Amino acid sequence: MVVIRLIKVFKKVTYMTLFFICFLFNNLCSQNYADIANTYRSYYTEDYRENVPVKNCVFIINHEQLLTELKDYDKALVYIFVNGCNSKYCQPLYVYENWSKKNGCKLFLVMVNIEGFEQTIIQNPSEQLYVIDDRFYKKRKLFDEFENGLKQQSLKQKNKYRGSLFLFEKGKYVETYRELPYF
Repeated sequence: MVVIRLIKVFKKVTYMTLFFICFLFNNLCSQNYADIANTYRSYYTEDYRENVPVKNCVFIINHEQLLTELKDYDKALVYIFVNGCNSKYCQPLYVYENWSKKNGCKLFLVMVNIEGFEQTIIQNPSEQLYVIDDRFYKKRKLFDEFENGLKQQSLKQKNKYRGSLFLFEKGKYVETYRELPYF
């Protein structure tokens, strides 16, 4: 009796194993592979144009890289913001873009983190979006170190919050503002 049961169980296991192997083989052999050109699309070949922001692409940046970029412009405004900010000091991005065009400044829009960036993308900014490189600073609260780096101070220095708008002339830090300045 026990032997008969063991034989039945063994047959079931064998059939199930064969069924599983056939199923697995079928799935592996009938895989549909996507077109490589569409899968690995290059922004460079399709969307890239000199001095035009890459749409729907956010660049990760640290203060050293940003300072290198700032040297290329006579006047630049760096706006560091949190996505979805509802403070009275947070304006829609077009306000900063219009101000920078009116005053001849290059605008750099830098997000503190990527969380909630959909709220920023919806605003359809004409300038390139950046996000602070958290791996570079190895901290959760990286705004202070990024700010100190832009001001070319010690990264660990404690500062009183003065604002998130940083004005630069020829790559040199000039002033920090909470609201857009009037020139």
